[in-house]
Amino acid sequence: MSPIAMQQPTPPKASVARVDAGAPQRPAYACSHCQACGFNNFPPADVCPKCWSEKAELQDLSSQGVLYSYTTIGSADALQYVGYVDLPENVRVFGLLNTKQAPVCGVPVTLSAVRAPGSGPCFVFDLTARQGA
Repeated sequence: MSPIAMQQPTPPKASVARVDAGAPQRPAYACSHCQACGFNNFPPADVCPKCWSEKAELQDLSSQGVLYSYTTIGSADALQYVGYVDLPENVRVFGLLNTKQAPVCGVPVTLSAVRAPGSGPCFVFDLTARQGA
């Protein structure tokens, strides 16, 4: 009896995040855009999860979004906030919120980094509106 050959999965061609060489302080990140049905998927995929088409291309996402929801993590003396951000391309991403005050859902946020200091890949958003104003 011969063993079944296991085929190694090929990694997706799509890259989630990159830093532009011309502006290293301003990260860019991408989703896959299906040319068949128009669906945007994050993280990027080679096959559209909506229509199963293989006609996906990378599309850069906006660095501006709106805070959809958030939660608090940490202890009373070291609170951090994380949340979901809605982007104009109909994509929702999760990331760290760079603020010391409790955020308010619905405020604009700006992507400031794709890697938090001392951590692996994650999105870091700065709140761009005044809290409580």
